[in-house]
Amino acid sequence: MKKRILLVDDEAGIRASLKVVLEPAYETFSASSAQEGLDQFRRESPHLVLLDVVMPGMDGLALLKMIREEDARVPVIMLTGTKTVKTAVEAMKLGAADYLSKPFDVEELRLIVAKTLETGELEQEVLHLRAQVAKRYSFHNLIGKSPAMQEIYSKIEPPGPAVYRHQLRRVAGRADRERTLRTRKGILHGCPGPAHRPVRTGPRRHVVSR
Repeated sequence: MKKRILLVDDEAGIRASLKVVLEPAYETFSASSAQEGLDQFRRESPHLVLLDVVMPGMDGLALLKMIREEDARVPVIMLTGTKTVKTAVEAMKLGAADYLSKPFDVEELRLIVAKTLETGELEQEVLHLRAQVAKRYSFHNLIGKSPAMQEIYSKIEPPGPAVYRHQLRRVAGRADRERTLRTRKGILHGCPGPAHRPVRTGPRRHVVSR
């Protein structure tokens, strides 16, 4: 099934350009205002939103906040003019996944969209796995109601969504280090040490020094 992308921009030319670039790889639908974009978001449940920062009436930042309140799992990429880059950075602080400056490069747009969708899928998979682990190995029913034990339980329980992206990077780095370490250990264990050297059965050679 194709990923659905919502395009929110008050300029018809920008919406048309985005549609041409992204289709047919993705299914797109567009909105010319923030309010229309919010209605489309609620109706279509997109996998990704491309959102213009500067629009008449409600601007992109206001819509970004509302989208994050509706469903923080849906990533939002901000579209900004060259004079509003600082505003786009502020949008990222509010939860935007990334931003693109107009006029945007076609290949850069495709790359950022693909990367953002891939990251979103990975984060959702981690959320699902952590939920399954938490459900199976819940600590709430364990005996031990003292403050000290409660502190231990809180440290063992899975962290909140705000730190998942940071943990993903740490887990990936740790996995690489562990693979390297296992490879080195395998090489070392594969080399026969003094205790594993074969016993010589033939006559020894005596070297005469001159």
